[in-house]
Formats: sequence, C-alpha cells, structure tokens
Amino acid sequence: MRLLMFCENANQVHLCHDLVSSEFFPSHVEPEVLILDWDKETVAWVVGAVNSTGWEVSVTNVFDASSPLLRKAVTSAQNPKDRKSALVDLAFDYLKQYFGRADVLLIQFNDASVRGGSMAIVCRNTGLRRLLVQDGFLNFASKTSNLAGTDQNYAWGATQPELVAVWGQAMKDALVQRHNSNPSSVKIAGPAKREIAVPRTVDHDPVGDRKIRVLWADQAILDQKKAPEAAWLQEFADIARQLSQFDTSLRLHPSTKERSRAALEQSVGETFSVLMTGSPKISEGEIQEYDVVVTYYSTVFLDCLANNIPCVVLKTRSIDIELPYIDHPLLVYCKTAEELPAAVGSAAQVSASGETPPDIFSYVAEEDGITSIVRLLAEALPPTKEEKAAIIKPIVRDIEVYSNIRRLLGKRLLVIGGSFGNHIGVGKPIKVFVEYLRGLDLEIEFHLATNGDRENLLRKVASSSLVLINSFDVVRALKEADLQDVVALCKMRSVPIVFYCHETQFVFRRLLEDIGGKVDGFVNNVLPSAHALAVSDRQADWLGSLGAKSVRTVYNSIGPKFVPIERKASLGDKPLILMVGTQQRRKGVELFSHVADLAKDRGLDWRFVWLGAYTKGAEGCYKSCAVEWMGYVSAEEVRHWLAKTAVFFLSSIDDPLPLGVGEALMSGIPSVVYAETGFSDFITLHNAGEVFNIYEPHVALDKLKAVLTRAESYAIDANLVRDIVGVDSFGKRMLVALGEIVAGASPDYVYSKTVSGPVALHRILKAKNGNGKGPAKAAPKGRKSGFKWTVLYALEEKLPAFIVKPGEKVLKKLRVI
Repeated sequence: MRLLMFCENANQVHLCHDLVSSEFFPSHVEPEVLILDWDKETVAWVVGAVNSTGWEVSVTNVFDASSPLLRKAVTSAQNPKDRKSALVDLAFDYLKQYFGRADVLLIQFNDASVRGGSMAIVCRNTGLRRLLVQDGFLNFASKTSNLAGTDQNYAWGATQPELVAVWGQAMKDALVQRHNSNPSSVKIAGPAKREIAVPRTVDHDPVGDRKIRVLWADQAILDQKKAPEAAWLQEFADIARQLSQFDTSLRLHPSTKERSRAALEQSVGETFSVLMTGSPKISEGEIQEYDVVVTYYSTVFLDCLANNIPCVVLKTRSIDIELPYIDHPLLVYCKTAEELPAAVGSAAQVSASGETPPDIFSYVAEEDGITSIVRLLAEALPPTKEEKAAIIKPIVRDIEVYSNIRRLLGKRLLVIGGSFGNHIGVGKPIKVFVEYLRGLDLEIEFHLATNGDRENLLRKVASSSLVLINSFDVVRALKEADLQDVVALCKMRSVPIVFYCHETQFVFRRLLEDIGGKVDGFVNNVLPSAHALAVSDRQADWLGSLGAKSVRTVYNSIGPKFVPIERKASLGDKPLILMVGTQQRRKGVELFSHVADLAKDRGLDWRFVWLGAYTKGAEGCYKSCAVEWMGYVSAEEVRHWLAKTAVFFLSSIDDPLPLGVGEALMSGIPSVVYAETGFSDFITLHNAGEVFNIYEPHVALDKLKAVLTRAESYAIDANLVRDIVGVDSFGKRMLVALGEIVAGASPDYVYSKTVSGPVALHRILKAKNGNGKGPAKAAPKGRKSGFKWTVLYALEEKLPAFIVKPGEKVLKKLRVI
C-alpha cells in the first residue's frame, strides 16, 4: 500500500513523522510526502522540517514535477479562482498515475485551503481515497454570527473524504451539521498531538510575589489574511503596550513569513524579546518557563491545559472568529486589550486542584490520536486477493473481444471528463472500464476538464487516436473556443470523437437554461459527426432526435465490488420501501414524500427510507416527516438495507439507467419505476416489478400495493440483470464499440501476404524503399535483408514506440519474425 502524505506546513510534517514512527504503523505501507507549492520559502520550510526529523522519506513537490506549461498557468493566474483551477490541472496531471488504485491512500490535514482544496477535488475526481486528519482546534465561534463567512476553516471536511479523523465529539457533530457528513465516516480519534492531551485533574498554585512571566503566543494573522493589515498592526501594538508591564516574550507563529515578521516587530518596537522558532510545537520545558500564556484562538491553549498553565484568551477586535467558552479553571477570557493586565494578574493567581470539568473533553477526547489514526490506516488496506481477481481477470474469451482488443493495441485513448471519481455517476463507468482492461497493453490518457489548461489539453489531443468526451460535464467546464479547437484538431488528424452521454432530458433542459449557447453549439456542431454512446435504449433514441448519426447503447455498470445480498426469509409485518440516490428534485424527493404521506393517510403501516446525501438539487423540495432521510451511507450499509427491503421504489422522473435498481434486481428485490426511466422496459419484459405511466403519487402507491400484495409472483433472474450492468457485459460492449469506431476511422487498408493480415500493423507506408518505385538502399550493418524486413524496418522508423513494441510482440507470437 502507498501512503501519500500531503503537507502544507511544518506542523503537518511533524504529525506525519509521528504517524510513521508509531509502533502500530503497518510495515508494508510505503509513505511519500507531497507538497504543492510554488513559494520557495514555504517549500524550504516544509522540506527543512522533513530533514530536521531525520526522516528518510521521498519528498515530491508536485509543482516542480509538472510540465512548464502547467507551472506557468499557476504562477500567471490573475485571481484565486484561476489559480485554483490551474492547481487542479497540475495536481491531476501528477495523481492520475494512481487512477483506479485501491492500494493508495492520501492523507491531508486541510481540504479548505487553496492547495488542499485542489488536491481534494482531484482525489474525488479520480476516486483516490483520502483520510482527512484534524491538526488544530476548529470549533470556533463568531462575534457576528457569521462563522461560515469569516472562518476560513468552516468548509473543513466539506469535500466528503472517505475517512475523517477528528479530535472529539464536538467536531464530529459540526461536520454532520455543516456538511451532511456521513457519521460513520467520521472517527473520533483524539488529538493527533500527544503533547496537548488534557489531564483528568487540574493542579495550579498562585504565582508568588514577583513579576509575572508571560508568553504571548501570536498567530499568522497577516499571512493567512485573517484581518486587514493596518487594523491588525494597530491592535498588535495595543496588545504590546498592555503586556509591557510584565516579563513578556513574544512567540511569533512558526509559519510567519519574513515580510510579516518585520512589520510586526516594527509595530512593537524593542519592548519584548521576540522568539522565532522553526518548530510548530511548544515543548513542555518551554511552556513551563512562563506563568501565563496569552493568545487569541490558537491551539496553544490546549498546551497550557495539558501542562497546568493558565491561559488568557483575548477576543480581538480585528478578527471575527474566537474560541468558544469552555468551562475550565485555567482559562480566563478577556474582551479587550485594555483588560489584559487585570486578566493576566487574575490568571496568575488561580488556585485550582481537583477533577477537570468535562466540558473540554467534548472537544478533545481522551484518546491517543496517533495510535487511533494509525489503526485507521491499517484498516484501509487494499482489496483482498479475491476482490483483485474479480477486477483483473483475463477478458479475451471470444473472437469479438479479441478482434477489438487487436484494433486498439498501440492506440492512445484520451478520456476528457469533469470527474473520474465514484462519488458521481458519470465517473464510475470509466473507472470500471479501465479496471476491466487492466493488464492489457493499452494506453489510456485522462484529462480533467477545467476552464483553462488549453495548451495541455490540445497537446494530449494531438497525440491521441481516439477522444472520448465523458458527459455534458465537459461541455460545461471547457471554454467554447477550446472545445472547438479540440474538434478541429481531431478532424484535421482524422481522429474519431466519442461522446458518452449520461444526462437525462431533465438535466439537459437545465443545462440549456444555464449554458444554452455552449450546449447548442455542441449539439449542432459536434454531435452529428461524433459517435455517441448511450446508457439506455431510451437515451439512444433521444440522442438520435438531437441529431446524432452514430449511436451505440453500452449501458453502465454497478462495478465489481457489488455482491448480491441474501434477502431475509421474513421481512416483518412493516414492509420497507427503499430509495437509493442523492436527494434531488429529478430523483423524485417530492413524489417519494407524497407517496409516504398518502400511505400514512390510508393507514398503511409501511416504512419509507431514502439513502443518499442531500444536494442543492433538493432545495425548495417538500420532504415528508413520514420518510426516514438517512443521508449518505457506504456501499456496505446499502447492502444491509437491501437485505431487509420489500420493494425498491425509484421515484425519479428521469433516470437513464439507475444503478440502484440494478443492484436491487440482482438481489431479487422487485422494483417500482416510472415509465420514462431506464429499467422500465426490462421490468415489464421480465416481470421484475411494476411500472407506472402517470407520474402521480396515487398511481405510484397503487403499484407499490400491487407488488406487496403478490410479491411471490415476481421472478427475477440475476443473470439477466448482470447481462446489462455486470462488469464483463459492460466492459465488452465498451470495448467492441470503441474497437469498431477505431476500425471505421482507419485509412485505406493495404493487404500484404508477406506481412500477416490479422496483425494490427497493416498500415504499410508506401515509401520508395522496396516498393518498385526507386532503387532499394543497402541494408544497414546488422540488419536482415529481404522485402519483409525492409517493410518492418520502415515501420519501425516511422511509427511511434507505443505501436512498434506491442506490434513486435504480436508478430513474434505469429512467427512472422
């Protein structure tokens, strides 16, 4: 297993080193430190932290490892939005090597920063699993009740990583409340910093009759743009004046940059000794030298509690966020800089002995965070040998598959997509197809569509044999001019364009409202000359009506990891009606709700459950209290729900091929669906459930009653479903479709009895050498002579290596050479 540890600062480097140094860290895991930064000062700081620990680990700055073109896009960006877009392109170009790898996990500590957010986007769009680890206190309060607007870390965890390790219950509750996070994915690990473990008892005696020693623990306010520079420098000077009557040392945050340090030192003059440290940690010995610590909202307050040192928490006037009130005798809160002297004096004279109040433990659980996180890593192991065998098994079983593999050998396929992750439907089939082809000598390149990176995109198109546009997401994301250039370049090189459509008419109408011009341009200028792949026969008909001339139905796949469940013999007296899918208007949130209400009004003792995260697509929709809205659940949890389901009720008004229905049918669960959705014809043909033709609650309810009344009359053959959504069936359809498209785009075929016909290398170049149109040159020293070898050497010189090498293998197998 490979562990990618993404670090943005020295503190995170130290945490990563603590993790790999744990006695519980799996020995088979290979760590690598990743940086994504163009600022030489920050890079040097992070690399220096690695060197200072003596940690022998591979360190890669993704920025330096990328092409000059991508680096230029980052450094020349005119605004934060363009820079983040460029960073996504750059990170994708590096991380695509781990596409489809179940044995790779990425650790990050912040998915709300520009760099961290870019990495999170790429991970979600490639299906690369993540563990998000809390590395600082994040449960802040807001003076203006606008925490979402002023706390840069409010969005921490919003990218829905597969695993999240938090310090305590308060942070877990915040993630569930703020971002609808799946509670089962958020683990309470305790603090990842052992030095801030809060003891069960408080023990502090008043300071004697001497000058109070104060540590002023500053934070990187200016560098993190937490407050306007002028306002903060003025307040900083005010704080300095108030603390000047004590024996005060100013400890600047270790990430403070040189420019900010100079400005801060100038604002306070030579009043204090200024401590600059490369270490983010305050050691026990260092903090014990002081009687009181003063800070604003820094995690240093936990270092104080861990060492029984009083801490004064100043609620600054320039910064909106602040620490919440926590009941602890060693925490003293101060509203203004003018109150600091009294607060420091009061804190120094605290006399406390006894049990620690429980309030703090909701923020910092009594767990060894490092050990807990390492055990999470150990559990996130790659698939078992059996699972790998299910993914990587020989696919050459019939002549149709063999013929189309042969057509694709030596070709480079470029897939342009808005996402390649499992979290969104359009990315999953591409991942399944890539896994299906694994082990073959096929070159598949990926490009994440963004509103930029034009040169990188065109460079990939220029070296591709086939370009696949994966859904209308690409039309939305790319600039219209860039897409036009892609099409022009493909036409110039006779490269076929394939459009794999995942959208419904419902989504298409919304796209017309949002980006009508781009959609019209694509439908009118690209679709008629492209080859279209559809996820259902109904969608294929619709694409034909839009002007597509070449349409193939390839369907979709539920993936190799789904195992049909064994339904319980008795489902109980209260039948469970299940829907699986993200909460959207298109997926019938309101219809599902109204059917549940109608069933309740009619005295039907049914249980309605919806599994799936809330999305903006459900804003303004009526959601019934008669439905159990479970939010996001894992694939394994879906299986547990299916095991006790009586009927799968697809409430979508428009869904080309709902994979949830496929999983239900493969598990023998009868389904009720609307006539305009993808599985309706299958259900009617094979008596696998009921189809309602009018999208109204009472009609759908009648169909549900019919299924529950005569459940034994529905016979569902899992093999018939597997023929549509199974990995092998889907992979073969995709392979055959792309192979036939490539064959149809080939130049004139020149047959030669000397060069074996069945070999893919049949595009013999009509050079003057050896074809009767000029004198043949003598064979270079070491080369074999004869017509066959003249032709093959000519091919070798003119064709790229990715065609020659597999071609040579095939020719040797056929004993041509």
